[in-house]
Amino acid sequence: MDRVAVATQKAFELGDADGVIFKRFGPAVLWGHWDGDLQWNLQVLPVAVRFVIVNGSEHDWSGISVELTCPVGWMGQGRQPLHWTRPNQMRPGTIRLELGALPKSSRTVAPFWVRGPHEYTMMFPSLGRSMPVFHQASPPGTALRCRRATSTRRKR
Repeated sequence: MDRVAVATQKAFELGDADGVIFKRFGPAVLWGHWDGDLQWNLQVLPVAVRFVIVNGSEHDWSGISVELTCPVGWMGQGRQPLHWTRPNQMRPGTIRLELGALPKSSRTVAPFWVRGPHEYTMMFPSLGRSMPVFHQASPPGTALRCRRATSTRRKR
């Protein structure tokens, strides 16, 4: 199946009545820091939050955008799909990401970097231990949940 066929099938099976999909996936801590010395230091990387958008409608879309509103204490930054933009323009409030056109039977992703006021652990709760993972399962619903990290250092 080509991309058009896959997008059409996904829109049919998972989309709303108009064939539109807008779903969040993540949170995730993605590898690949911009400074090679920090490559695998997960504490310095922002959290990635992404939204998949599928246009299963009968019409091409032009000028689409996605807005992400950060709660108090959080900051965010949008980035273009497939671009590894440094998180050097993080800001609080509502962040608007312009994505441009999305033809019918097409799909795109709206990626954002976010950073909260604390350190957060991305982990699989079912493992029963705090083992960092890159992609945490997407919680159901519209809320985004990140576990606040607990200190592993002992006080002396």
